[in-house]
Amino acid sequence: SRRIEESLNDVPLSITAFTSEEIESAFIRNLDDVANLTPGLSFFNAQGEFLPVPVIRGVAPTDIFGENNAAIFVDGVFISGREGLNFSQLDVERIEVVKGPQSALYGRNAFSGAINYITKRPTDEFSSKAEVIAGNDGRLSGQVFVSGPLIGDKLRGRAALLYDDFDGSYENTFGSEDIGGYEFKSGQLGLSWTPADTFEVYGSMYFSDDSIDDAAQSAIAANCEERGDGRLQNVCGALPGINGEGIPKIPGADGEQRELIRGNLNIDWDLDVGTISLLTGYSETKQSARVDGNRGEGDSLPFLYCTVPFGIPGFCALPGAPGEQAFFESGLLQIEWEDKTTELSQEIRFTSPQDQRLRYTAGGYYYDVEAIGGDGGVVATNQDLPANLIGFAPYIEVFPPVGFLPLGSSIVFDDWFSPGGDLDPLQRPVAKNTEEAWALFTG
Repeated sequence: SRRIEESLNDVPLSITAFTSEEIESAFIRNLDDVANLTPGLSFFNAQGEFLPVPVIRGVAPTDIFGENNAAIFVDGVFISGREGLNFSQLDVERIEVVKGPQSALYGRNAFSGAINYITKRPTDEFSSKAEVIAGNDGRLSGQVFVSGPLIGDKLRGRAALLYDDFDGSYENTFGSEDIGGYEFKSGQLGLSWTPADTFEVYGSMYFSDDSIDDAAQSAIAANCEERGDGRLQNVCGALPGINGEGIPKIPGADGEQRELIRGNLNIDWDLDVGTISLLTGYSETKQSARVDGNRGEGDSLPFLYCTVPFGIPGFCALPGAPGEQAFFESGLLQIEWEDKTTELSQEIRFTSPQDQRLRYTAGGYYYDVEAIGGDGGVVATNQDLPANLIGFAPYIEVFPPVGFLPLGSSIVFDDWFSPGGDLDPLQRPVAKNTEEAWALFTG
């Protein structure tokens, strides 16, 4: 937690730590499991892996689409790509949740605390292990690791592979595939080179190819708190449960595809006056998605449209008269082209000997991130518009009191009801954000 190995009894911080034995016995597999076992830490992940939010001591982010207030590190490397924060945990030696402001040692986004994952390093002696788990709802998981010396006592290696498959706990009443499942295919490699007792070079690489079902969620119609214009804006009373009835998901809403690549190179050189450490980190997160835009309403989303012309093309007669408005239903397939976040960091640190009364750390840090946002849009599942449709609601009064312009026909809905929806067929990125920062620290 303070960038050196020491007993928890000597650390003046509030920390919850899990050893590898505790991780295995408690069956900790993701960030949600960590939060369930950590006082002061909560985790909210309502829509798949789009917006995971770890919250320490109630300090939640004010911008739901921005970065979190609790920082996540893997082997000392900061991870900012939000779609990859709740990753498949493979071959983890220790998990530390450090509570309270940690910006002095952890910098970026550690305002409320930090969550550290420390992976297992290669061993001096050969060891291996295999594990297989099977359960209901199509649960099948297996992982294997092997570790040991490669060249005498100078070069050691470690490799781990994981396959984790789960069909999901909820029936899809609209199709054959269940809802709430996932498939993780992950691997991790590590090499440790110690040409001398005082010098070590350690490098590791993590990769994962993940398929994550559309979130098991359903929309609920508002039933109270009328806002003054006839529309309701809240839900009062007991929330309805699914009760085993399942959730309808439209065809094609197969969830998220995610690819993660993470690597780090750590060099430690022990001198009489202290230890010099260099840590280089790289992270790449890619994600695309196809989700049910109706949030579990299937093909039953109603669309209000005008049927009686005003006399000028594109204009409607006064809505509300008998026969002048009608409804038809459709589903909405929400598509997100690939988002990509690439991070590169470099840290150099000097740490004084730990057996002295005065102990200190000083160093510098460089960080560079590039986030590219892919296009997103909607395709309606019902491509056959009614023959008598003049325009969609909402309407704006243009020729009082009988003439209206249906705004929905040209501003919002029209493109949805065409092949390809309102997506860019060239899949060009719609946003690009780059950030570069450096810092000096001591303590």
